[in-house]
Amino acid sequence: MIRLILIRHGETDWNVEGRMQGQKDRPLNARGLKQAELTGEFVRAHFQPEIVWSSDLARCVSTAEALGYEFQTSELLREINYGTLEGKTWAETSEAEQVESAEYGSDPYHQMAGGESRADLVKRAAEFMAESQITDIDGDAVIVGHGAALSGMLAHLLDLPPQACYKFQLENASVTTLNITPELTRLASLSIAAHLESANRE
Repeated sequence: MIRLILIRHGETDWNVEGRMQGQKDRPLNARGLKQAELTGEFVRAHFQPEIVWSSDLARCVSTAEALGYEFQTSELLREINYGTLEGKTWAETSEAEQVESAEYGSDPYHQMAGGESRADLVKRAAEFMAESQITDIDGDAVIVGHGAALSGMLAHLLDLPPQACYKFQLENASVTTLNITPELTRLASLSIAAHLESANRE
C-alpha cells in the first residue's frame, strides 16, 4: 500500500492580500516559512517518505525544502493558470472579468482567457501520476503543491468528476493523506493543520 501525503505550500503575501496567484512565482512570507518548518517537523514525526515531489514554483520548493528530504520537481504540479486574473484581487478585476469569473467559479470546464479550467487540473494530475509512477512504491510518498491543483489531484485519485474540485478546502501548509491499494483509494485525512497553531497565532 502507498500512503500518499499531500501538502499545500505555506502562506505568501498574496494569500493574505487575496490575490489570485496561479502560476505567478511568489515566495513564502515569514509566517509561511514558519508554517513550512512546523509541517516539516510534523511529517518527520509521523511519516517515513520514500519519495518527495513538489511543484517547481518557489512557494512549494521552499515548503518542500523544510521537510528535510531530497525531492524532485514537476511543472505538472503547478497551480492552476488563472489567465488574466493572475495577480489581481477581486476588487481589481474588470466588470467583464467578474462576469467571466462567476462562470469560471461554477463551471469546471470553463477556461479564463489564457488560463486553465478545473477539468484541466484533473487531467494534469492524471498525467503526473502516470509519468512519475509514484504509486509504484510501497510506503509513504509526499507531493507538495497548491490549493486548487491538489484539489484536482484529489478529484482524480478519488475518481470524482471535475466539479469535485470546488468541494475541497486545503489550508496553507496543511497535510492531507490517502491510502492507495490496487483495488481502492481511500481519503484518510483532509487538511490537517493542528501542527500550525503556534505559527497561525503570530
